[in-house]
Amino acid sequence: MLIRTAAIKDLDHTRHSDEVEALGGTEVIAGSNAARIGHTEADEAATFLLNHFTVAGAADPVKVWRGLTDWYTSKIGIDNSTALLAVDSRSPFALVNYVRLPSNPPAFLLNQLLRPSFHRIVRSALKNHQMRALPGFYHMIR
Repeated sequence: MLIRTAAIKDLDHTRHSDEVEALGGTEVIAGSNAARIGHTEADEAATFLLNHFTVAGAADPVKVWRGLTDWYTSKIGIDNSTALLAVDSRSPFALVNYVRLPSNPPAFLLNQLLRPSFHRIVRSALKNHQMRALPGFYHMIR
């Protein structure tokens, strides 16, 4: 779930609000908008990918993300993406990227996995920077 606040100072109140606590989640990850391409929320009826990245080494996850955006825009047709950088050490994820998908999740995954360049460029970059992607697909609710 992605919850937007107006300012970082609002995080603590949001984390401990009755509404958030009633959801029973085990992790509340705080991130700030570190980079973006396009307008991710242009179509609220779309399916969204929230990709949670761990980093085992000293890599800058935003720099790695920026390095992969050209491949996704040129090969997969992605026209949007928002990178949220963890703002505190409580997060097990250094970066959470969310993107509005141009197709349904199976088609999106196949469009990547069947391309040799995905393995050569994307997977190689993540491996070289000791990053791991943990994706999840979501729909927006209001």
